[in-house]
Parts: sequence; structure tokens; C-alpha cells
Amino acid sequence: MKPRSSFPPVRAEVHADGVCAPYLRAGAGHPVVVLVPPADAASGWPAIAERIAERAADRCRIIAPEVAPDPAALDCWLRAFLDGLGAAGATLVVGATLADAARDFAAREPERVASVAVLEAGGVPRDLLELLHICLEDARPA
Repeated sequence: MKPRSSFPPVRAEVHADGVCAPYLRAGAGHPVVVLVPPADAASGWPAIAERIAERAADRCRIIAPEVAPDPAALDCWLRAFLDGLGAAGATLVVGATLADAARDFAAREPERVASVAVLEAGGVPRDLLELLHICLEDARPA
């Protein structure tokens, strides 16, 4: 039987700079933000975010907004969302739809985003913890 996390998922909302975003959170430690763009919401992304939260909460703080903006609106929305959470140096886990916008944001805002992991369309890593381990290793200061 799988041990239950000591940090079960909780639903919450962040309000900052005109952004009101409901999200799922679980765990403690390094923030890992799992973004579900509207185009991917019907494709099972919310279930992937919940699965990541269930399996990784003992290693990091998973933050999964219910729906992220379209790529064109990501900059302002993500800046406000991360600031509202106080989640500096976060790792972003995104689907292919948001990959370019997330990488661009990370390049412009390195104090807000430590690394970006992209899950390709239709692809879910066999071991989500392995993916997050790689993200967390990349996020550690040298």
C-alpha cells in the first residue's frame, strides 16, 4: 500500500495584481508550478497535475492552478501569480502549448523561475518523481 503524504492536496486561491486564480497545492519546500493551459484542460492535464501533487508532495511544494492563461497572456498572469504566492525561484512544469512562453518568461525573470520542464503533448513520464528530481536538481544554486 502506498504511504499517504503528510501534505495532502488543498484547494486555495491567490489574489494579486488583478489575478484571481484558484489552485491546488500540496507539499512543502521548493515550489513546482504545474500549468494547465485552457487548450489542454480537456486533454487530461488536470488529472496529471493532481497525480504530480499526490506523488511529489513529500519532496517539494506542488502548486497547480486550475487553469492558466493562453500563451500570449502568460507573462503578466504568471508574474502576478508567483508574486501572490511568494514563490520565487519556482520550477515550472508545462505542457507543449505553454513551452515557448514559459521558457521566454524564465529567461526574462530568472529570479522568479529557476527551471522549466516540458511534458510533451500526450506524453506523461513513467516516473513523475524522476522528472521532478531533475527539475529540483536544476533549481539548486551552484
